[in-house]
Amino acid sequence: MYSGSQTFSTLPGRALRQTGSGSTGRSTTDNNQWHIDPSTLAVCRKEDGSPVKLGRGGFGSVFKAMQDGRTWCCQKAEVMLVTEFCERGDLYHTLENQPEEHCDGQFSWYRRGQGIALDVARGLFSLHSRRIVHFDIKSPNILLTREYLAKIADVGTSVTVAADIWSFGVIMWELMTGEQPSRGRYRSPRVPQEAPASAVALMQACMAEDAFLRPTAGDIIQELEQDE
Repeated sequence: MYSGSQTFSTLPGRALRQTGSGSTGRSTTDNNQWHIDPSTLAVCRKEDGSPVKLGRGGFGSVFKAMQDGRTWCCQKAEVMLVTEFCERGDLYHTLENQPEEHCDGQFSWYRRGQGIALDVARGLFSLHSRRIVHFDIKSPNILLTREYLAKIADVGTSVTVAADIWSFGVIMWELMTGEQPSRGRYRSPRVPQEAPASAVALMQACMAEDAFLRPTAGDIIQELEQDE
């Protein structure tokens, strides 16, 4: 996030807001509550007048903007998709910047990890209930708000729901160990130091070789809520 002096300028065109807690949020083109007046949306600018760019992806550059005192992300275009600004960035880099001893850092399964997993599971349940499969669930696509709420980003399409569940199991493993997979190898999390046995069993079920044996997102939510 840019921390220097900022000015603002409004954008023309139409804007569609997308937001939601612990999920990809909701967006509908037939519901006026998701449409915002673009004249109220101001792109933050640096001292030299250039816009504050947060990043760039396959759909173009994303800029920091403000509306009614809230921070958003937006694209500079005639039609814009405005999404919540997740101040803490993605889960992958958050875990990567942990101290060498994962259990002593700001993240572990017992400290925020289970809650983040539950947020992601609820987001998957919301997607799957709408027959949408993400296909690319991974820690770089999990964004964290200032309050450490997890949001699923970069929604795509896939063939089976089971593929998302396997990928969710990998995220659970990362949250437990604080590590990234190396060539598809996953060591067993230490029980109970890194996670309780019930959580490790759930992770293993998500990554079952037989896709038909993997739990649904609803099953995962139920299991995680029981352990809270």
